[in-house]
Amino acid sequence: MTLEVEGLSHRYGDELVIDNVSLALESGELLGLLGPSGSGKTTIVQIIAGHRRPDEGRIFLRGQDVTDVPPESRDIGLVFQQSSLFPHMTAGENVAYGAATRDVEDPPATIVSRYLELVGLGNEREIHPSELSGGQRRRVELARALATDPDVLLLDEPLSALDRRLRQDLRSEIARIHRETGITTVYITHDQETALTLADRLVVLRDGQVSERGPPRELYERPPNRFVASFLGDESTLPARVVSADPPVLRWAGLGFELPAGTAVEPGGKRSLHLRPERISQVPDPKQPRRPDELASPGSDGDLTTGPDTTAREQTQRKTDTDGTITVTARIEGLVHEGPSTTVQATTADTAFQFVTEGFPGLQVGQTVTLGFCVDDLFVFVNGRRLTPVGVEGNPRT
Repeated sequence: MTLEVEGLSHRYGDELVIDNVSLALESGELLGLLGPSGSGKTTIVQIIAGHRRPDEGRIFLRGQDVTDVPPESRDIGLVFQQSSLFPHMTAGENVAYGAATRDVEDPPATIVSRYLELVGLGNEREIHPSELSGGQRRRVELARALATDPDVLLLDEPLSALDRRLRQDLRSEIARIHRETGITTVYITHDQETALTLADRLVVLRDGQVSERGPPRELYERPPNRFVASFLGDESTLPARVVSADPPVLRWAGLGFELPAGTAVEPGGKRSLHLRPERISQVPDPKQPRRPDELASPGSDGDLTTGPDTTAREQTQRKTDTDGTITVTARIEGLVHEGPSTTVQATTADTAFQFVTEGFPGLQVGQTVTLGFCVDDLFVFVNGRRLTPVGVEGNPRT
C-alpha cells in the first residue's frame, strides 16, 4: 500500500472529531474522502500531511511509519482549500519553490516547465498570482504540489471557492492529470458530484467515523445505509405502511411491495421506499401516436401501455410479471430547468416526489401524467439493512 491510515482518533478539547478512522490506498488510486461539513475530513488531511498529530493511530507511507515525521520530511504534496501561493513570486517561482523542497535530479527550470505545461500554463510562467484568475491560481498550486514528486497528493477541497463552470473545467483537468501522472491521490470534498466523477473509490464520513466505503457507482446505486443514500444524491421517498408481517409487505399507492422472507416488520408501522429520481420516467399516453424508438419507462423492453378496456389491476399485474415495471398517475407541481436536464416535482394523492428528465420536457404545472419505474430500483432500510422488494401486486391509484 502507498498510504495506510490505521485507527486515527483525535479530539479538540472534549470533542471527539475523528473516531477510529482507517483507510488504505493502492499505488495510482484516487480515493475520494467525502462527507458533510464537520465530519472530520480536514483534520484527517492535516494528520496525514503531518500538520497535526493524532491522539491515537498511525500513518504509514510505503510501509514506513511516518506518524512522528515532520511535514517537510514526508513525501506528500498538498493543495489547500484556500490559496497558498506566494504573492511576491511568479507562477514559475512558486512551482520552483515546491521543487526545491525535494531531492530531485532534473534542473529546477526543467521541472517548472514540465509541470506548468502539464496544467496548461506554460505561457504564464512570469505572471504573478494577482494577475491570474482563480482557476489559474489553482492550477499553479497543483503544479507546485506535483513538482515535489510526492508519493501521495492530498487535494483538500481545491474547487470549493470556484464558480460552477470553473469547477467543472478544473475537475476534468484533475482527472486528466491523474491519468497522465498516475499519482496516488486523496481528494477531500463535500461535493458529491465531484467525488462521484473523480474517485476510483469513496470513503464516506459521518461525525468523524467511516459510514461506508466502496466504488462510487455501487454506493450511489446500492447505498448500504440511510445516510449514504441521502448524502450521495437526490432521492424520491415513497411513504409506505406495513400491512403484513408474514410475508412482510409494505403498501404504497394501492400497491403491495413484498420484502424478503424473514424481514422483521410490525403491521401498522411506517417505512419509506426510496429510489433515485432519474429512475422514474414518463410513460407515453397510449392515445397519442408513438415513434418506434420511444421507451415507455426504465427497463422497458416493450409496450408497457395497455388498452383503455384493461383494468388497473390487470395493467399492474401484467407489467410486474413481464418486466417489473409499475406505473402511477401523478400531477406536475413544479419544474426546475437546469439546461441539460429538468427536475420535475410531482404528487400522487398522498406523496410528493421528484423525477429527472432530459432538456425541457414541455410539461406544465397542473398537468396529469403517468410515470413508471422498476421495482428493482426501489430500496428500503429495515434495522440498518438495505433491502429490495422481491415482488409487487395491487391496484395503482393516483
